Amino acid sequence: MSLDRKRFPDRIHAGSELAQELSRFLQGQKPFILAVPPDGVLVASAIATELQAPLDIVVSRRMLAPASPEETLGAITPDRTLVVNKPLVSRLGLSAAEVDRLSTPEWVEAQRALQHYRRGRPYPHLEGHTAVIVDDGLTTGYTVMGAIVSVRKMEPAGIIVAVPVSSLNAMELLRDYVDSVLALEINSEEDFSVAQYYTDYSPVTEQGVIWTLDHLWGDKGKRGHTETF
Repeated sequence: MSLDRKRFPDRIHAGSELAQELSRFLQGQKPFILAVPPDGVLVASAIATELQAPLDIVVSRRMLAPASPEETLGAITPDRTLVVNKPLVSRLGLSAAEVDRLSTPEWVEAQRALQHYRRGRPYPHLEGHTAVIVDDGLTTGYTVMGAIVSVRKMEPAGIIVAVPVSSLNAMELLRDYVDSVLALEINSEEDFSVAQYYTDYSPVTEQGVIWTLDHLWGDKGKRGHTETF
């Protein structure tokens, strides 16, 4: 699919537009915005700013299928929450032990990223809050699925997934696991790409994530010991 005109100038503008839709979903609720880094942080920062809501992160790493990097095997989080694309695992004939082995490098990277971004900052308390999990788009949905399962352990009052654009398949995958999935654009085509909806889809660097978090957190983060969960 080729869009004649890009839907969003960049991630910040997409987040601002998404915030307007979210404000109607969140009447009477206490939202806590949770960005999936790196790409979701700019979208989430705009939402948190416009809704005057707290912002934090939830790290989830995509796992690629062996010898088939265009396919998503699943996702894993720092607390070793592992979600698996069961139809793909079955088609590839992978055992549970093989999936666990393939997940280990991404688990290590998820822990490293979490420590790098948080720098000792305490984890948020989500009790009584509606957790709004934000990314810049959904293709398979497995990365955000990992985030959902991990966040649910923190016992929020509810969970909403909010993205500027999503594949139809990803929305169908996630809708039974959250209170709502909100996407401004939904694409049903097989060759769907999040990038095609943005004029500026520049890579989000780790330093860019840290700068954005520091700006919204209002500090430089505490130095020292960082726990993983």
